[in-house]
Amino acid sequence: MADNIFEKMTEEKRTLAWMYAIFNKDKIKEKTEKWTKEAEEAGMTLPEYLESISPLNKERNDEE
Repeated sequence: MADNIFEKMTEEKRTLAWMYAIFNKDKIKEKTEKWTKEAEEAGMTLPEYLESISPLNKERNDEE
């Protein structure tokens, strides 16, 4: 996860991202638990698993 998209956000976009997270915390918690279980089944850490399923990584690989 070399490129952190949050570092490039404006203050306004960061605030909106936090607001989204706060108002959707149950959905985020549910997804995190699901992905943690899938990562464990795959023998990966959560960050490794998320990087492997990230659509951003697929777009980068398509560009290369």
